[in-house]
Amino acid sequence: MDNGSNDGSFELLKRHFRKVPHVTLKKLKKNLGFARGNNAGIRYARKHLGAENCFVCNSDVVFGSTLFQELLAAAEKGVGVISPTVLDAEHNPQPLSVNTRNPYSTIALTWLYVLYKSLPDNLRKELLPFFQTNLFGPSWKLVKAVYELSVLILEKYGPAVKREGEKIIKSRRKSTGPKKPGVKSPDSKNLETKSPNIRNAGARSLGTISSARKGKDLYQIQGCAFLLTKEYFRFYTQLYPKTFLYGEELNLALYLKKAGLRAVVADTSPVIHKGKQSSKEFTQKEGEKKRLMFARHSLFQSLPLVFLGHTTIKKLF
Repeated sequence: MDNGSNDGSFELLKRHFRKVPHVTLKKLKKNLGFARGNNAGIRYARKHLGAENCFVCNSDVVFGSTLFQELLAAAEKGVGVISPTVLDAEHNPQPLSVNTRNPYSTIALTWLYVLYKSLPDNLRKELLPFFQTNLFGPSWKLVKAVYELSVLILEKYGPAVKREGEKIIKSRRKSTGPKKPGVKSPDSKNLETKSPNIRNAGARSLGTISSARKGKDLYQIQGCAFLLTKEYFRFYTQLYPKTFLYGEELNLALYLKKAGLRAVVADTSPVIHKGKQSSKEFTQKEGEKKRLMFARHSLFQSLPLVFLGHTTIKKLF
């Protein structure tokens, strides 16, 4: 699924896969963001190709030809999302995007962090004692802190956040000029095998839930690559569609929590994630400002999920 690119990459992919019958290429008219772009592919795959499981990944990952079989082998009842073993560009283990027993607490902490970072420096200094008092303690204090800080942000910066977010999203859809993308075969023979983390993958029992993590945390998700299983589609039809960039993994964990499902990591052949390709134009202070703008937009758009049950979510989204 090409998410509205205009740099010639779709035409290049068409030429590269023109003689591969099991590869279907579709192009969207404009960039719909991560969730909605992938939802278009999920809907097509389930309706026209009869897909029971759907693998979602960033465009900046490389993986071997056996990955799908390994992920499917790890599927079991009650598991809605399976993430593979992921290494970064330096072939070091990549931290999980979500690794929690309680998505609600993680969402509350994320709210606090993003909203706090969004405030002017002088106001952040004033709120530091409030943070120190409320961040570590009873859960009701954490909820109270999120509520009070959210009200403060909405009152002072709500309209500006919306306007700036809309401007940034529009600017992201504009072409930055023609590029010359290359297509590399994702087969495992092209993965660099000098890294011990890649060599050691073969020593594990591939296609099983990681024994190092099994049973410790119920919601473990790699945002750059994950499998939505048949169990997931018993309750939902797609990803939450109201975000553009950032926050999709937290929403996914919340979906699973409401449906009584788990998210696990499987021992698989490695997925290499180059990282930050979706926001590589964002740099230094201006970059942080834009990332925070997208994060705030996602958090505000995702707020209804906290209060809805899975049956209502499926009907609405």
